[in-house]
Amino acid sequence: METGLGKTYIAIMLIKDFFGESLENNYFNRACYIRKTNKKVLFLFKTISLLNQQTKVVKYNTNLKLIKFYGGDNSFMPSYDKFRGIINRYDVISSTPEVVYKYFTLGYLKKEDFGLIIIDECHHAKKFDFMNLILKHFVLNESEDNNNNNSKDNNNENKNEDLNT
Repeated sequence: METGLGKTYIAIMLIKDFFGESLENNYFNRACYIRKTNKKVLFLFKTISLLNQQTKVVKYNTNLKLIKFYGGDNSFMPSYDKFRGIINRYDVISSTPEVVYKYFTLGYLKKEDFGLIIIDECHHAKKFDFMNLILKHFVLNESEDNNNNNSKDNNNENKNEDLNT
C-alpha cells in the first residue's frame, strides 16, 4: 500500500482490538477497557525516524504504554532481570529489528512474550536482513521443533520395530 492509505490506522485498530480497547477514540473510551491479554505487541520499524513517527501516532490514539528500543550505544546492557522488569511495565514495544534480534539471541526476549507482531515495510526485507531473521525465529523455529519431534517419534517407532523382529 502506498503512503497515506491508512496502514498505521489499521495497525492501531489491530493493537486496540488485541488489548480489548474500544475502537472509538474519545475521552471516555481511552481509560475504560478490559485487558484481554498480558502478552505484548511488537512493532518493528526499518528506520528510527519511522519508529519515532509511528510510535507517536499509536501513543496518541491509544491508552497503552509504549517503549522504544533502537540502536545506538551498545555499551549499555542491562541485566536480564532489569530488562524484564522494564519491558513488563509496557504494552507495546516499538523497535528496530537489529535491537530486537540482539535481545532474542541473548534470551532477554522470547517469542512467547508477544501475541501480536506488526512489521512496518516488511516487503523491503532482504534475505539476511534482521527483519527476515526475526521472522525466521518466530516462524521457522516452531516448524523446526515440530519436524524434529515428528522425526524423533518416527525414529523411536523404527527402533521398536527393530527390537521386535
